[in-house]
Amino acid sequence: MFKKSIFCVFLLGLFVSFTHAAIDPMNLPKLTQYVSDFSNVLDTQSLADLNMSAKSYDTQTSNQIVAVLIPNRNGKELFDIGMNIFDTNGIGQSDKDNGLLLVISTEEKKIRIIVWYGFEAKIPDLLASRIIEDDIRPLVNKWDFAGAVRAFYTRSISAISSDEWTLYTQQPSNTQWSESFWMIWLIFGVIFATLLKKKSFFKKWKWIQKYFIIALITILFILMFFLSITILFWFIAWAFFAFTGIISGFGNSSGSFGGWGFSWWGGSSGGGWAGD
Repeated sequence: MFKKSIFCVFLLGLFVSFTHAAIDPMNLPKLTQYVSDFSNVLDTQSLADLNMSAKSYDTQTSNQIVAVLIPNRNGKELFDIGMNIFDTNGIGQSDKDNGLLLVISTEEKKIRIIVWYGFEAKIPDLLASRIIEDDIRPLVNKWDFAGAVRAFYTRSISAISSDEWTLYTQQPSNTQWSESFWMIWLIFGVIFATLLKKKSFFKKWKWIQKYFIIALITILFILMFFLSITILFWFIAWAFFAFTGIISGFGNSSGSFGGWGFSWWGGSSGGGWAGD
């Protein structure tokens, strides 16, 4: 009897391993639910409750929040897997880009949140990271995946409907940095002008005048060079995201998805993301 039990457990483990190995995270089936469990870690009741809540929220707000659980990444980056899910299923309304996706690799305990353009303001990267570290990861580490998905929905919906985002978007003031920068150069200029008036100083130390001017011109050239590179970089980045945002509108045709009200529209690149 004992040997038979061991044999059954072995067959069950072999079956689960084979099933997981057969799942290609970059070629998942089209989603038909808001919460899709390809790892088989959620019980039937939890899965049904989560999907019912997500559908109800979509019906009330048109916001589409989706969670996908996979066994492992199969050597792929979780971000690439998530983006592929977005592109394949067109999560979010085409005119609002209001899609939000959670991807969990259950065996590796890897987590990623991908925020589409419409939610970038409400869920900036820092807030998405906090949701992962404070609410989702502790439950994933306890193998409580139903609780982790539930926490994701609760915190995300709360963030979208509140002004919590303001706590995570405080950046150093560009104006303050600019004022400090010009103040330094003003002091530098005053010192230089003072030295120019002291002709005896430069007559005695002519080599200082020569190399000082050379150094000043060199510094100004370097600053202008890096400023030009920075401006060019941000222009290219802006043009790229603007271009991909426009192209995303032509990638798919409008329509419902799987009977769950998902839009067929999706972009080739996402807004923000957080996780590992």
